[in-house]
Amino acid sequence: MARVKQTARKYPSGKTLPRTKAEVVAIAKAEVKRHNDRIDDIFKSLPRISVPAGQIPPPPKHATKTKAVLKSSLAKKKEMMHQHIPTLETIAKRKKGYKILLKDPTTDVVTILCNCAKNLLKGNAKLNKSQMNKLAHDKENIRALAQPGQSLVNKKKIIRKGGFLPLLAAGALGALAPTLLGGLFGGR
Repeated sequence: MARVKQTARKYPSGKTLPRTKAEVVAIAKAEVKRHNDRIDDIFKSLPRISVPAGQIPPPPKHATKTKAVLKSSLAKKKEMMHQHIPTLETIAKRKKGYKILLKDPTTDVVTILCNCAKNLLKGNAKLNKSQMNKLAHDKENIRALAQPGQSLVNKKKIIRKGGFLPLLAAGALGALAPTLLGGLFGGR
């Protein structure tokens, strides 16, 4: 192979090559400062987004969710349902105090019952035919609970009226049974 002739590196005209380590460090620090100033200028030119304290800004519309984000949100939902299993059991079994829970429902209770209604409409609830027939009379209320556009006040009114909620909670507990048993016995 032919040898390639090495040429001297060109340095910007008017500047001399650094001779000591201190000069090289000073030049590097100056370059870093210049780049940081450029980045600051870019950030200053971006529009400001004001978000109230304690809230997270909404993601951009073009952002897509990754598998990891979807898995973590599913895990959060499962954990939330597991935290409220005693509440669902109280409602499903009509234990002492379930009427008090339904007379003045908290936001958590409303959220859990809305999730139960969504799962029932998706077909995830484990109910037999006679239970489904009983729930058929209250299908408008169940659909209203499952709608994300309904106000919290309307959902609370439905919950206060609803005689169908024990069946709804029982269906949710039936759907959660495999995950509960899997968690007890080391499965998924």
